[in-house]
Amino acid sequence: MHQLNRRTPSTNGEALHQYFTKSEVVRRCLIQLGSLSKYDLVVEPSAGNGTFLEAIEHENKIGLDIDPQHNSVIQADWFAYEVSDEYARVLVVGNPPYGQYHRLSSAFIRRAMSFENVCAIAFILPNVYRKHTRQRIIPQDWRIASILDLGRDCFTLDGKDHHVSTSFFVLDRSEGQDLRVRVPPKITGTRDFDFGTAKDFDVFVFGASPKRIITDPKANNRGHYLKAKVPVAMLVERIRDVDWKGNSCAKGGVYWLTRHEFVEQYDKRYTPH
Repeated sequence: MHQLNRRTPSTNGEALHQYFTKSEVVRRCLIQLGSLSKYDLVVEPSAGNGTFLEAIEHENKIGLDIDPQHNSVIQADWFAYEVSDEYARVLVVGNPPYGQYHRLSSAFIRRAMSFENVCAIAFILPNVYRKHTRQRIIPQDWRIASILDLGRDCFTLDGKDHHVSTSFFVLDRSEGQDLRVRVPPKITGTRDFDFGTAKDFDVFVFGASPKRIITDPKANNRGHYLKAKVPVAMLVERIRDVDWKGNSCAKGGVYWLTRHEFVEQYDKRYTPH
């Protein structure tokens, strides 16, 4: 289950923030994982309505949730639960709650990594975890083994499709290629603009709302100063014509775009392939 925050029961007994992962999305995630026979135990720490748990084919599997919505899910808090050391190789899998500023999803990752016998973590996470700044929580003895982009409308909310820009991240302690961003590349601009400064720019683009473009930013505004290489009106029109929805936060809006992400999305729209 995808949750913006950790769910708590309301006064009438109904759960809050029930964002359910579609079965088809779970199937794609498990295909990405491959055979689970190399693990002695599979744990889903936020099992919710049991979509992941039911699909997992393993004789030793445990589903936890602070507010279970499935008979096979144990009522337990992941941060108080202890993974038994009788199992040598444990996989932690699922779709953890994200929380404000993604602090809770990071806490779920750290908790899983705290167990010596957890050798792999496979979570659906917001695409913000593709950023170097988010990946810094991953210790050097771990790696990002694979990232599967899940596309649009992976969840349902009140029976309706709900979009959160997410990917299925597989982290493990094994040898092999590490997909984490080690050093963010230096980005200066594109063929249409360069990044400017507060003293030398043509337009200012808000990092969390790229279609919002102004010429008189305040000191506390967060975004990017751009120096146009094409007519300013053309640059503004081109920026507003980009589909920025590919970068969205846990609440479905656009998250704050770094220079690299801004250029990547812009070039995807306008650079010939």
